[in-house]
Amino acid sequence: MKKKIALIMTLLVLGACSSNTSKDENKKTDTTILKTYNNGPTWIRTPEKEGYTTELGMVEIGNQGIPMAREKAVASARVALSRQVEIKIEALIENYKLAVGTRGDVVGEGTFSDVSRQVSKQTLNGSKQLDMFIDDKMVYILVGIPNKTLVKSIKSNMKEEIKGNSEEAFKRLDDSIEKKFPTEKN
Repeated sequence: MKKKIALIMTLLVLGACSSNTSKDENKKTDTTILKTYNNGPTWIRTPEKEGYTTELGMVEIGNQGIPMAREKAVASARVALSRQVEIKIEALIENYKLAVGTRGDVVGEGTFSDVSRQVSKQTLNGSKQLDMFIDDKMVYILVGIPNKTLVKSIKSNMKEEIKGNSEEAFKRLDDSIEKKFPTEKN
């Protein structure tokens, strides 16, 4: 029993020592980020560019150097950009459903998630690096996609999905009407 207690105490002490090291490293990184935030380009504080939907990617420069950190920052920003676009599309869809009173009859839930996924995928493909800043420890990348491109993509995807599902809904309606009011078969 005493051996178990001694082992647990040793593990706790070692765990505490190792966590202090990472806290110090985190403080240094946080200080670097804060310095860059205050003294770096304004797009780091407010990742915006007129006419674009944008996101910021930032990655600590590791052993593999700046090229790998840049790649990771771009990837991180693109994923965040895709999520941002997806959220905005979902909000548009909810507003559309409220405006037309859709309860899934004409346009199903799957339609909207298909549109959202398709536009998000196109966002990832159509996004590009707009700016980059490197300090002592971090790479900062501003990634964006032109709003004109997004608007065109959203409109075309929504129109196609709604049109396709409307035709299907009208066919179901016709079938229902014919079942309720059977006609003579020739």
